[in-house]
Amino acid sequence: MAPPTFGDLGKDAREILSKQYYFGLLNAKLASTFRDFKITNSINQNFKIGASFESKLKIPEYGTTLTKKWSSENVMDFEVCIEDKIYKGLKQTFKYSRELFTRFDSSSLYNRVGGQLVVRLGSKILIPNQPRRRV
Repeated sequence: MAPPTFGDLGKDAREILSKQYYFGLLNAKLASTFRDFKITNSINQNFKIGASFESKLKIPEYGTTLTKKWSSENVMDFEVCIEDKIYKGLKQTFKYSRELFTRFDSSSLYNRVGGQLVVRLGSKILIPNQPRRRV
């Protein structure tokens, strides 16, 4: 048996608060295998409701996965992942996040070259907010 990859070493620690640890009064998670979507919500002791909706669209002929997530804090996250199309073993991920009411935008670009050696290069770009113009 091969040893686990470096990325899998902390997987259990990262998932401890999302997999089997239920905090608050009510937690519900709905996932579908027919279509790739996931709905998660929770209610804490102060009756504050938190929810998120995530959907994925896979386009196998282009090796692309599009992911959209919308949370109850009005944060929208978009992710485009291209794998094994430009170069075999290359995975490119572009992430974009926007807070709708504060208009705070951020984006990240990650490149991962796999094989025996995994190299992950990342950068985070803050996009300045443009004031709204009235016509």
